[in-house]
Amino acid sequence: MKKQLISLTVATLVFTGFAEAKFYIGIEGGYTGGADDTKDHDIQVNSSYFLIPGGSTLGNTFKDRTYNTGTNETLEVEPWKGYNIAITLGSEHFFASNYLGVRWGASAGFTEIMQDRTKRENTGSTSFTETRGYIDAGLSFDLIVNLVNKSGFSFGVFGGIEGDYHYMVIADLESSNTNKTESFLGSENRHSMDVLGRVGLTTMLGKHHRFDLTAKLPVGYIVAGDDDKVKISGNNPVRTSFNIGYKYIF
Repeated sequence: MKKQLISLTVATLVFTGFAEAKFYIGIEGGYTGGADDTKDHDIQVNSSYFLIPGGSTLGNTFKDRTYNTGTNETLEVEPWKGYNIAITLGSEHFFASNYLGVRWGASAGFTEIMQDRTKRENTGSTSFTETRGYIDAGLSFDLIVNLVNKSGFSFGVFGGIEGDYHYMVIADLESSNTNKTESFLGSENRHSMDVLGRVGLTTMLGKHHRFDLTAKLPVGYIVAGDDDKVKISGNNPVRTSFNIGYKYIF
């Protein structure tokens, strides 16, 4: 298996070298949802980890949950939801009569997500809204297979992998008791990194206009500890995004 992966990688690099490089710049954006990791990982300080989320984490991204937190007390939690937008640039390379291609990309953008929580007791209920905003930077790689390839038009599917770094710039909490929004940015570690799988549909119109529909699904995230401080935090929602993108091909 290991030899096969190495052979595939070498073959991809060789074909890429012979294929004509076409550079692009574009924009993408869409819906981002998230949920807390459902798996309880055993993390030690002074160590670094690549953690895979629990199997039900993705499902929790699309449903509300209710927890019993005490006698006659419940906590209703909605999933994280928001938006993302990014500038993208990179290059694509096609071979095999333009039916098979690879694409490398880099991105820089912004994501904002929100979560509503309601604490219910015999004496009443209290609602909270937490908002987090991140500056994002990422690298991606895709394999593209064109199912239709005609003069001036192509349609295909793609799959790949993406690694993202996030720097938190917004961390606010609003309570219905006070109707005030307070920032807790200073108490949070602001750095996080995750890895996403990419799948989607792509269409090329003419020689310069490419449109993508992309689903970014969680694969894992990185945590790095140092004494009692965490350099790269895992205390962030596990994200899933559904994006629309446009690329201008030079």
